[in-house]
Amino acid sequence: MKLLCSLSALPLLTAVLTPLSAAPPGRSQAIAPRPSSSALVDPQVVLNQAGVPGHWSFEVFVIGPATMRPASRAEVIEVASGEVVARAPVGRSKLDPDTGDTLAVIRVPPLRTAGEYVVRVGDLRSPTFAVGPEVHGSLERLLLRSFYLQRCGHALDDRLTGIHHGACHLGDGKLPNAGASWEASGGWHDAGDYGKYVATTAVSIGRVLHAYEREPARFAFDDLDIPESGNGVPDVLDEMKVGLDWMLKMQRADGAVYRKVGGKEWPKRLLPEDDSQVRYVHGVTSPETAKAAAAWALAARLYRPTHPRDAERYLAAARRAWAWLATQPEQVFDWREGDDSGSGPYRSNEVDREASLLHDRDDRLWAATELAITTGEASWLATATELARQAPVNLYEWKDASLLALSYFVWHPALAKQRELARIIGARLARRAQAPLAQVRRGGYRIANQRFVWGSNKMTAEEGVLMCLAHRLTRRPELLAAARDQLHYLLGRNHFGTSFVSGVGERAVRNVTHIFGEAARVEIPGLFVGGPNEAEQSNIAPRHLGARSWVDDRRSYATNEYAIDYNASLLGLLSVLRNDCAR
Repeated sequence: MKLLCSLSALPLLTAVLTPLSAAPPGRSQAIAPRPSSSALVDPQVVLNQAGVPGHWSFEVFVIGPATMRPASRAEVIEVASGEVVARAPVGRSKLDPDTGDTLAVIRVPPLRTAGEYVVRVGDLRSPTFAVGPEVHGSLERLLLRSFYLQRCGHALDDRLTGIHHGACHLGDGKLPNAGASWEASGGWHDAGDYGKYVATTAVSIGRVLHAYEREPARFAFDDLDIPESGNGVPDVLDEMKVGLDWMLKMQRADGAVYRKVGGKEWPKRLLPEDDSQVRYVHGVTSPETAKAAAAWALAARLYRPTHPRDAERYLAAARRAWAWLATQPEQVFDWREGDDSGSGPYRSNEVDREASLLHDRDDRLWAATELAITTGEASWLATATELARQAPVNLYEWKDASLLALSYFVWHPALAKQRELARIIGARLARRAQAPLAQVRRGGYRIANQRFVWGSNKMTAEEGVLMCLAHRLTRRPELLAAARDQLHYLLGRNHFGTSFVSGVGERAVRNVTHIFGEAARVEIPGLFVGGPNEAEQSNIAPRHLGARSWVDDRRSYATNEYAIDYNASLLGLLSVLRNDCAR
């Protein structure tokens, strides 16, 4: 398939790099000129560049200015033979209200023969795309393997990509006020910088292990070529263990969990082993404590067959965390001025204003539900059901983790007796899915998420997950189609004709905001970037243009940075498309 970095031969990719801005999120720079809202897009054929399984029909768009007059018929051509394997009419051109683009739709029937294809419309040619049973499997492996490339506290010498660096941040960290050391090495660099956060670590583990619990056979592979490969344990468990074990180091003896590790200044463009500033372990919070408890409780049941001792440790840590939460009836957030000077805030702030950040009920719901499923103990089930009855249906993210818990009431065998609550939650899910479905019907690019904020691509993936859950309950075919539309958009069927995952497709994002990537002068494969952001706090991409407020520029950290939880959400969408969205 047309993955520039297939797992059989991941090449070292190099590029002439544009320096990263050293300014942290929220700081101003000179604002670049912005194109007018009537800027034209060159005619092109856009589609999902990763490809589709052979049993999927799919749609391709011809996009261009209002004056565009595409050919009336399209041809699907097999690359290897040059033969035309299918023809389809080009639909009538329509205006997309969100971008001003003119779009014409081509409906392609299922292509049953595995291979690589292009779509030709007159003189226009699409990027190459793959068809086959393992198209999504290859993408999932790439997304999962990116976690390994983000490991902290270890030397990295990856033979598949050629990426390497020395052991880094071995001195993590110090407690800011006491000045005492606190062992917090390990884990993953969260995103394009070198910070480490419990919030995103926990929700990433939650989404990935949720996929594993749904499809253990699908994720049983042990050949990702990470250091643990070949040990007889699924690599997904080995990799998620990196984050789980790091969070254990972030837990105090009383059960409370520190929220993040970061320096006083944002790191400059340097290799991770050269980032020598003192890094601090910042205050305990009840949201992070609950999220960590949830991830540990989930892991405790999934790791029993392969890591029984670790499973016991995770469950014990989850119990300690809950015991501390029981002493804190309201949200606790130990924050001091200056804590966020060199790392992300991950709290209610001028950028993140969601109501869920003002309480921790969503996090407690997730923790109680995981503990109830893992232990079968009635007290946690009672807490989980009480919180679930009151919980709104929001997208799963670090700001609100409740959807994962609510979804368990719909499908998990351990909660099968909660039929009445499952019915209530199911009705809420179905109602919540109506808004994104209406957006898909209205917009030319069929984007369910209309909140073009920091990390909007993650939100788009999670809207697809939610619509798959709703499809499971209602079996409405339009929800299945809309969920697939989100995947198609993220992988290239968009205004930019660009796949938002590095290394995936002929026209993939290349200039990801990633300090290590720039310092080492490499392109790291499998990084899913944040996407359009109307506020564009880095002042590089155009603002206030909705789905057009994005640019493939390393300086645009507010639109073009990668994060571990973004990758986890895209992996989650791929998983539910096989489960909840299965016909």
